[in-house]
Amino acid sequence: MELLNYFKALSDQTRLRLLNILIHCELNVNELVTVLRMSQPRISRHLKILLDSGLISYRRDGLWTFYSAVNNGNSRHYIDAIKPLLNSALEFKADIDSCDKIIQDRSAETTRFFNKVAGDWGKLKQNIIGNFDINKILAQYMNKCGLAVDIGCGTGDLIPALLANADNVIGVDRSQKMLEHAKKLLSAYADRLSLRLGDLEHLPLSDNEADFAVANMVLHHLSSPMEAINEIHRVVKKTGSFVIIDLLKHSNEQMRTKYGDRWLGFEKEEIKKWLIKTKFLVKNSVMYDIQNELKIIFISAVKQ
Repeated sequence: MELLNYFKALSDQTRLRLLNILIHCELNVNELVTVLRMSQPRISRHLKILLDSGLISYRRDGLWTFYSAVNNGNSRHYIDAIKPLLNSALEFKADIDSCDKIIQDRSAETTRFFNKVAGDWGKLKQNIIGNFDINKILAQYMNKCGLAVDIGCGTGDLIPALLANADNVIGVDRSQKMLEHAKKLLSAYADRLSLRLGDLEHLPLSDNEADFAVANMVLHHLSSPMEAINEIHRVVKKTGSFVIIDLLKHSNEQMRTKYGDRWLGFEKEEIKKWLIKTKFLVKNSVMYDIQNELKIIFISAVKQ
């Protein structure tokens, strides 16, 4: 009986704490050890009980495994029913504060990485995609428009192509060093270009401001791509277009250490699911081989 399994699984305070944490964010075992200050074997044992009960699920990404609360079915109905009780428990607040710090530390680590490599980014990018011309393909997805936004613009590689079809372009990045290099490289476009420092989950743009948005090779650096997609939905006008360009799922662990990747690419259906959940209408998707057995995908969508 499902209900009995749920009650049994949550009859232990540690498992209640774990579920409460995993409702709020997706973490791996080492991060859970940090939050709960317990041994890895103890955490793993409690995770197995929660997995067996159906209250949590896991996602494998190369050598890493991430855990989160389930998002559908009877298990989710049960979780939603007890969430108010979990939220009212003061003893669990410290766990959530620790989780928030881990997420902030992840973002800070990514920012430090890109600040460090900003001057060499052109060379590093070529190591990933080789001579593949993203700008040429992107042009096929754009119509003439007023304002285009480059989400995670880096040193501004896409911006000339965007300016060919947009009256004005806004480039957003969380790395100050990347933006400084972009400003130097794109000085000729200064009258039509605004470069802005900001988190991709909290974009420095108004609601319904952009006609077109692109996220090029950026989502795999984020803890929660879904949050960024939801934020992009906010800033794009109704019937405005959004293009995601990113790596398909792969197993090259070196991408984490060399290029600061958080995710080893994505399944096509995974990205489509996020877009649909945030009220984008998926138009099409095309996959291309690049190099080193990596594949890149273009997915276009329209805000409903």
